[in-house]
Amino acid sequence: MSKIVFCQILLGASLLLSACSTAPTIDGTPASPIAQARSGQIERIHTIYVKDSSGIGSIAGGVIGGILAGNNIGKGTGSAISSVFGALLGGFLGNQMERELTQKTAQELTIRMQDSGERLVIVQEMLPAFQIGQKVDVITNGQTARVVAAQP
Repeated sequence: MSKIVFCQILLGASLLLSACSTAPTIDGTPASPIAQARSGQIERIHTIYVKDSSGIGSIAGGVIGGILAGNNIGKGTGSAISSVFGALLGGFLGNQMERELTQKTAQELTIRMQDSGERLVIVQEMLPAFQIGQKVDVITNGQTARVVAAQP
């Protein structure tokens, strides 16, 4: 195995592993921050499409494209140039594939808050399904929010 191929594999593996993360734990139990719940009523529901891309498709496509092109096209300088173009093309194609595979249908909810009268707009997955006029709770930890049906 040539040094270039070995370096490409090593670089790709390190990039893929660096994208992994773990959730914080306390004594092995998943930790969650304190959250606050506020009551409100749904005023508007709009269906949207969310493209949730992490970049892993670009990285994996680039590594694979670089390795395949470098090993199969040219010798010496030609192999290095084909590796670069293969990595660029592979990265582009990997990104496009990831975008298509990760597109999700979501709902944009406009909620009038009961305590302050302010309106919040929250985007979340389609389930559970909500209706206009429905009473809901908005649960937030200061960074993220989610909407759940209010308990009677």
